[in-house]
Amino acid sequence: MTKKPPAKRVVFLEIKESIFGDLHLDPVYPIINSGMVTIFATPTDIKVNIGSIEGKVGDLVTIPISFVNVSPYEIETVDMIITYDPTQLEYVSGEAGPLIKEAKLEYGVNKKSDGKIEIFTFDPFMGECYINSDGVLANLIFKITGNSDKTPIKINNASFADRSFNILITTLNDGIVYIHNSEVPTQDAYKFSGYIEPDFLVSTATGPKARQGFIVKLEGTAFYALADTNGYFEIKDVPAGTYNIKISKPCYLTRKITNISVNSDKELSTQSAPISLWTGDVKEDGAINMEDIITISKSFNSNAGEWLVNKINSGT
Repeated sequence: MTKKPPAKRVVFLEIKESIFGDLHLDPVYPIINSGMVTIFATPTDIKVNIGSIEGKVGDLVTIPISFVNVSPYEIETVDMIITYDPTQLEYVSGEAGPLIKEAKLEYGVNKKSDGKIEIFTFDPFMGECYINSDGVLANLIFKITGNSDKTPIKINNASFADRSFNILITTLNDGIVYIHNSEVPTQDAYKFSGYIEPDFLVSTATGPKARQGFIVKLEGTAFYALADTNGYFEIKDVPAGTYNIKISKPCYLTRKITNISVNSDKELSTQSAPISLWTGDVKEDGAINMEDIITISKSFNSNAGEWLVNKINSGT
């Protein structure tokens, strides 16, 4: 592989305002000449890759940052900003990879703020230490704290230079952390199920619509289910443990059931003895008050399909 010709960029330096004086503080008016800095930017085939990895909530994961296609270039200085979503990942630490250690470069991995990390290198011997092979530059360690399906780790504001301080133009490739929402291993996992019924009488026509849509959630986890037209819900792969259950639906009072122990398949209720939820919290403020009663009273003597069924029975 041959080196690609560098692109030249000239930056002019000019002194716009100045004050000079002699020993007696009398003004001196020197001739001021502008200067310039020539920067060479070299297109290369070098790729900077952030690794992708899978993990579950609570895991520590190591993300490698690697160089590919380095030869025949010699990278002496690195300065780049790595960004991530702090609601999904917590930065733990960063360490030099084999490339930095083998080149004997000085380096730093600094957290500048939540969601932003700086990685930099420099040669303490001015031209004697450099990277000229592929491999891992650095490893970043994160703790997975969020429960999104995936979250990116990106390279921003990156600059790389060779031993002559020419800028090397590289290709930057972002990484992804794929998150599995299970907070504990799935061994000894069980099925959690039951039935829910509204607290009022329903007909054959209105019953399916009234029973469906209840949200059953295991608080503090990502586990939840929606009740079907029979009022039945089922949550699979629930790890053994003790849980608080929250059941909710618009226009119903939210119900909580605490300290439910799961160490085998758990049936919280049956079709003949379902969990009952009270209707009437039309304003959804956690209570049935006079404003709710006045709103509901407007539906008295309504036929099926009118306000009471469409508003309360459906929970919409």
